Amino acid sequence: MRPAFLAALAAALFVQAIPASAADRGEANLRVFDNAWKRVERNYYDHGFHGLDWKATGAEFRPKAAAAVDERALYAVIQAMLGRLKDRHAFVSSPEYLKRRADAASGETSAAAQTAPRPRHRPAELHEGAWVIGFDEFDRGTAGWLAGEIARVPAGAPLVVDLRGNRGGYISELRRSLACIAPEGWVVLRTTSRRGFVVKERVGACEGARPGALVVLVGPGSNSAAELFAAAIQETGRGRIVGERTGGAVLASQEYSLPDGGALSVSVADARTGAGVRLEGQGVRPDVEAVTTAADRKANLDPALARAVQVAAGR
Repeated sequence: MRPAFLAALAAALFVQAIPASAADRGEANLRVFDNAWKRVERNYYDHGFHGLDWKATGAEFRPKAAAAVDERALYAVIQAMLGRLKDRHAFVSSPEYLKRRADAASGETSAAAQTAPRPRHRPAELHEGAWVIGFDEFDRGTAGWLAGEIARVPAGAPLVVDLRGNRGGYISELRRSLACIAPEGWVVLRTTSRRGFVVKERVGACEGARPGALVVLVGPGSNSAAELFAAAIQETGRGRIVGERTGGAVLASQEYSLPDGGALSVSVADARTGAGVRLEGQGVRPDVEAVTTAADRKANLDPALARAVQVAAGR
């Protein structure tokens, strides 16, 4: 009888432990969820939330967050809530994703690190009479790298800067990247917070080589700082824009830490170009339309790049 009694007792304790564990998980989930919701409520640049009832939205998603069975499910719920804002700068990054990103940045070779996205810097190469430089993010060090690549291009030679797929990045890197391209002092970005504070980000002084004829190649995957880069070139008349209309994701955002080690990105200010144009939802329209299709890429062809090179070379 004793073994049977102990087995029954263990089973009862196991059953009782499940709700306690689920309750703990729910409380932990809500700490993360509530923190994210409040950050948006207090800091989002549009205090009217584009007409969205933010309190009702939080009330709708909060029970789903409490019921999330793991980190991935929880972050999917929070992201779904943020999606109601229709703002690509409002998003969350889970602790797991942040770890993979850190692993990639530190050069670790774990399986997780190998699957994390890596920004690509493509050095200057000569293409049919024009030099081409490409990069996918304005991450730390981009401005210095770009200045070094421009210095490798022969003086006065035409240059194509390929920003297709560039998702944006740090405004400080954007300003420095434009230093030897756009006019000194040009306002590359003007932001206005929900309280009306205005900040102007200006192009600094050039301390390196200046390129000759310039073309910026863009597409739907060009976002944020990449769009501001193209807009500065277009508005100052420094060069021409070739490709497709950019993504139209240009708001000033800030990243906040969440209680479990994740991160929340929130748009904290409206953003306009130096000429006062609001690119959010509109994007930059190219001066010369050029498209590379999936079929082109499969055939190892890039007609948009070929057109950009032609424009840069004056053909």
